Order: sequence, then structure tokens, then C-alpha cells
Amino acid sequence: MDVKELVRKNKTLVEYKEKCINAYTELLNIGEELHKLEENDWIKLREKGVNDAINFFEESGFTTLSNDNKYVFTLFNTIIKYFYDGEDEMIMFPIEIQPNQIFDTVQIRHSSEYDSMLSWKYNIALNGNQLYKENYEDTFNNCDDLNELQKSYSKLNENIENYKNTIKNISNVKYIYSLYKQDIECDTFKELFENHIIG
Repeated sequence: MDVKELVRKNKTLVEYKEKCINAYTELLNIGEELHKLEENDWIKLREKGVNDAINFFEESGFTTLSNDNKYVFTLFNTIIKYFYDGEDEMIMFPIEIQPNQIFDTVQIRHSSEYDSMLSWKYNIALNGNQLYKENYEDTFNNCDDLNELQKSYSKLNENIENYKNTIKNISNVKYIYSLYKQDIECDTFKELFENHIIG
């Protein structure tokens, strides 16, 4: 290799380090934009989780007592306690049914068919080391493998395009009722309650 080729190779390496750092920064910024859009939905979904439960139980003849975010539905000797207990994207409502000793947690989340829209297509790693917000600049700057940098840059751009597409289509994301840590997907509170909680 002649000296000019050496210089060109070193220059390309520096350029790819900068490209990767800039692309990772862009991905983080687009991720924050997407997160803000999701937060707007979470507020509406928390309200939906409460309103759907109240409507369902009252239409079934239960009386409702409420205190803050806690609801007690009563019909004869059947008492159902239901309250919001989530934070951020964890829209969860613990539910207790007495005297049946049924304890569960209702969750509203996006349908699994939208998982790929709401997460990175590729995790980024250099030489087997995962990149995070806290270490990505140092990790890229310390990498001298051009091939690794080029692969990372390509994956970063695919992640960026995926998130941009998600932002454009965020209104199409479908949210469903489920039970916490289960694969159940129901369109309504009634379906979840009757088929999976007491069913």
C-alpha cells in the first residue's frame, strides 16, 4: 500500500466514525419525537381503560364507587376493585374480584403486529459491544474496523427510516386489551374480562 492509500484509508475511517455518531444522534432524536407522540396516546388510553370498565360494569348492573384512580364495582356480594397502576407506557389496571379470589392485571398496549414499527430493526453493536446513549460516541471513535463502521452506519440508517415511517403512520397503530405479561389480544374490555379473567 502506498502512502496516499494509507492516508485515504485513515480519512475514510474518520469520516465513517463521524457518520455513525451523527446517525446515532439522529436516531436518538427521532426516537424522542416518536416517544412524545406515544405519550399523547397513553393519556387517552388510560382514560379509555377506566371508561370502558365503568361502562361495562354499570351496564351489567354494578354500582360504582370511586376515589382518585380507584374504583369499586359492587353487585350483591360480588365486589370488583380496579385501579390505574401504570407509569409511562405501562398502562396497567390491577383488578381484584371477590369473593372469587381472582387477581389479575389488565394492560392496554399496542398489538404485537406493530412491534417492528415501535422498536429498532437492528440493535447496534461494534465488535460485539452493544452501543447505548452513554457510550456510543466513545465506542465509534475507538473502532478502527472500517467494515464494522460501514455495517453499523447502514443499520443505523435503516432504524432511522423505520422510525420516520412510524411517525408518519402513528395514527394507524392499534391498541388492544391484554393481561400483563401474556400474549392475549382483545379488542374490548368486555371480551378480555369475560373470556380471560373470569372465563
